[in-house]
Amino acid sequence: MIFSPRFVQIGFIEKTHGTKGWLKINNSENSISVEMEFLFLEQSGQKVPFKVSDFNAISNLIKFTQFNNPEDAQKFANTGIFIIAEKTAPTKERELVGFKLLDQNNNQVGIIKGWEDIPGNPLLLVETEKEQVYLPFNADLILELDHKNEQLVYQMLDGLLEL
Repeated sequence: MIFSPRFVQIGFIEKTHGTKGWLKINNSENSISVEMEFLFLEQSGQKVPFKVSDFNAISNLIKFTQFNNPEDAQKFANTGIFIIAEKTAPTKERELVGFKLLDQNNNQVGIIKGWEDIPGNPLLLVETEKEQVYLPFNADLILELDHKNEQLVYQMLDGLLEL
């Protein structure tokens, strides 16, 4: 099976800055942080990873190791900046506790009561009408996360509640 990640745009490159390959970015959601080691840029219709060598959040300037002059960087002016969707998933239990879990047909499955952070396989603890169950917390199964209405719409696979 070939892994094909889903991407989320978190900003875009506005223009080059200076003579060393720096780029001025739009980071209006403050989604880009100094801790990010790689970001994805679109190149020939594909999302390509670029290693971040430096980031200035105050000036919204970013430097990738692959760009050492304005000519290299200019090719990516007006290009989106992406991350893999899983990296945008909430990681703190308190963010989801109390949210309603809905299936793909908007039927309530239960209430999220907790989070089990198992490396490579995070789980949601959900209280249904009958019992508490653990469900995989995987970006491929999350259809919508609605903070305003405190709901998580989830692709409920056949037999998942019977495990």
